[in-house]
Amino acid sequence: MSDTYEQLLRKTCPLPQQNFELKNGSLHFHGLPLLDLVKTWGSPFKLTVLPHIRHQIQQARQYFSAAFQRPYGNIPVKQRPYYGKYHYCYCTKSNYFTPVLEEVCRQGAGLETSSAFDVDLLFHLHQKGSLPPALPIIHNGYKTEAYLQKILQVRRLGIADNILILDSHVEWQRLQKLLHEHPLPAPMPIGLRMATYAEPGSPYHTSRLGLRAEEILPFYEKEIRTCDKVQLQMLHFFVDAGIRDEPAYWAELHKALDIYARLKKQCPSINALNIGGGFPIQRDWHFDYDFRQMTQKIVQTVFQHCRDQKIPEPDIYTEFGTYTVGESGATVFKVLEHKLQNEGEHWYILDNSLLNTLPDIALMKERFLLLPLNHWDKPPLRVQLGGLTCDQADFYPPQGIGKELFLPALSSRELQEEPLYIAFLHTAAYQDALGGYGGLQHCLIPSPRQIFVTETADGKPQALLFKEEQDVDGMLGLLSV
Repeated sequence: MSDTYEQLLRKTCPLPQQNFELKNGSLHFHGLPLLDLVKTWGSPFKLTVLPHIRHQIQQARQYFSAAFQRPYGNIPVKQRPYYGKYHYCYCTKSNYFTPVLEEVCRQGAGLETSSAFDVDLLFHLHQKGSLPPALPIIHNGYKTEAYLQKILQVRRLGIADNILILDSHVEWQRLQKLLHEHPLPAPMPIGLRMATYAEPGSPYHTSRLGLRAEEILPFYEKEIRTCDKVQLQMLHFFVDAGIRDEPAYWAELHKALDIYARLKKQCPSINALNIGGGFPIQRDWHFDYDFRQMTQKIVQTVFQHCRDQKIPEPDIYTEFGTYTVGESGATVFKVLEHKLQNEGEHWYILDNSLLNTLPDIALMKERFLLLPLNHWDKPPLRVQLGGLTCDQADFYPPQGIGKELFLPALSSRELQEEPLYIAFLHTAAYQDALGGYGGLQHCLIPSPRQIFVTETADGKPQALLFKEEQDVDGMLGLLSV
């Protein structure tokens, strides 16, 4: 066993890493000393670094731009082989906070919605002047009548360049009815979603989302081709396991390309392939994913298939959610107590609930990066973390995912003298949406304060309090009649 926690960590985790490092015995995240934020606002809190969102969007655009410029096959080096365009879209469900959406819009990235209230976010951004004109908007999710009405309203008002993605025949019937009752001045752009194989472990072979591959062309020929109220522009698919260099992903991509080529030969208006989301983020110390190479393989596959079929290359759309925001976030807790339950069974009790604030730990058995903010010079200790609720599931790390958890060793007395603070890193995607931020959570444990990091005029990070810790009046207001 190593003498100090730092010595132990450096055996398994090379430091510094892209988003975090140790400086003067203190953890820095995206260049910010987290202990300074603790001194200002206390704990617990959630932190989101907005400039990193900009970095992710720009990085993905560079990957695709470079891939579009590469020579493929016998294409001359000086001739650009891929003549389609790339469109970066962000799926709002990953993180709904207005500062996040505004940062995405500032970068000219499109948005992807999933529900009727999701479209209300667009109206809100438009009213604030934060929604750039002609921004691409992709409407996914199940289309209730209320959702469809709002999608058509976006088009009617000219708020954005939106595309409605159809998932089922029933949605199509609802859309036809609404367009008949309240016609648009021009055809509504639509896309068709192709159902893919379900996620690993699912008892079903095909996702419930989208149309089965074999019914897409008959659906177009019998229904869409003869309807002058819509215009087919996009084929959409998404692999739940993400964009991985594995046979399953390439099989779904080739299936989608085959359908796209057959549609294109019958429908000149279709010009876009939406490959969904799925770029991963760092969840372990030795994260190894070649974004550049994977992007090149995708573009080359699309390019070659289109050349073989003698059709133009489509515009490529992505809907990156976790990739956009995940690594921008951290969740900071204080250790309140050190409990020894049995011999060698050490528990650190935290000042909020893991179950509420990081629900993917219990729901998905997710393992986040975890580091202490201070006390790196203390000896390491194998521990379990416990949250404040009375639920047995409120602990970390979840069972069955391997790897023990070590943190600096401190007694309860030492914790009272100089507290230990810890940070879960890369937590900005989905956790607040799944945990129900600001609502009524388990044991009425309050949602922690939210801090957003922007930049000053000279490019220095600036931390600003966005929301205070949830208070009792807010909870009672939700409970009262």
